[in-house]
Amino acid sequence: MDAKQVPCVLLIHGLGTNHRSMKKIAEILEKQNFIVDNNDLPGHNTTPEDLRNTEWTEWTEHTQRRLDNLRTKSSEVFILGTSLGSVISLYLATNNPDVAGLILCSTVLKPFNFKSWFVYNFHFIQYLIRYIPLNKIMSMYLGIPKGWKRYEKIPVSSLIQSAKLLKELRKRTKQVNQPILIIQAKSDRIINRRGRNQVFNTVRSEDKTLVELQAGGHIIMHDENREQASEIITKWLLERGSSSSDSI
Repeated sequence: MDAKQVPCVLLIHGLGTNHRSMKKIAEILEKQNFIVDNNDLPGHNTTPEDLRNTEWTEWTEHTQRRLDNLRTKSSEVFILGTSLGSVISLYLATNNPDVAGLILCSTVLKPFNFKSWFVYNFHFIQYLIRYIPLNKIMSMYLGIPKGWKRYEKIPVSSLIQSAKLLKELRKRTKQVNQPILIIQAKSDRIINRRGRNQVFNTVRSEDKTLVELQAGGHIIMHDENREQASEIITKWLLERGSSSSDSI
């Protein structure tokens, strides 16, 4: 088969974690002969201090370069992002209408509770509180998914950068018309149903699918629903790639 006909998938992890959090789904897709790019966002897989000095445009510029590189390998590129990675995925889609499709895990467009609303609107807080202990957040909202690699603390400035990215994305989300799969766990305590519905109802994609997982939480790729999520993702990609499972 011509290499240009083999679909590619760009993976984008969440805030404070790294490419290892996407390793399992990367391996699954590679076994299906997809070309997979699983990489670290700027400020990640180094130190929280590096993340504190990283702006949201560095994340989008980095992933744009990775996307451009995949285009040299295939005429068909999908993007799979989780949490912050899903927001970046949507942003890329608005600038790259030729993207073949989007898979968004645990995604949102607006602040989803009072704390995130406060950070979203009052940026001065970063000068009063520099870091948030992630272990405390995990005990309250995330649980401790098996094998999930992350920083021990998250810079408040990076939350603000995420908020700035969301604010920019909201101006252009209606430009998204690619096929889209949105996956969220029913028990996600970070993003509620309203958050994911904002995305589903705003994009203009004719081919859009929303899946609610009954088990697990926000960290879909490592939670108890990870196997079900992987099966859904793989099936969706094989059905929409021009090189289906019959021809790969």
